[in-house]
Amino acid sequence: MKNERKSAQPAASVKAGAKRRKMTAGAMPGHALKQERASYGARTAGKARSAAFASIHSAVQDLHDADGIDLVTMRNFDQACLSDQALNAQDVRSIRRSSGVSQSVFARYLGTSESTVKQWESGAKQPSGMARTLLNAVRKHGIAVLS
Repeated sequence: MKNERKSAQPAASVKAGAKRRKMTAGAMPGHALKQERASYGARTAGKARSAAFASIHSAVQDLHDADGIDLVTMRNFDQACLSDQALNAQDVRSIRRSSGVSQSVFARYLGTSESTVKQWESGAKQPSGMARTLLNAVRKHGIAVLS
């Protein structure tokens, strides 16, 4: 009898855990939640700081896909694991120079103004958002990635 109770108890706690996960997902309908998970996984693929972080992130992503952790927890984990490299003035200058283009040409590739590139290179401003993403892509793959 004791063994039967022990085996029945985990099944109930699994159901309760699944119910909590559904509630923490923002009460989304099932199909919308699946779409959010799929698009979230695609957005975070291949952006790990290192190979070790990529491996760990893959394992945690699999847990998330199997409803082992909720979307909020996955997003918090991503903030700790994924790369979002800040760029200083020297970084921007070296990326542009290694590309072999002038500030005005570099600005056109990035879709910004020449004065913005000058401000980045002087340290008056720092690239943020999409500009930082594009600069990191140019650093990694070269200027050809933007053409």
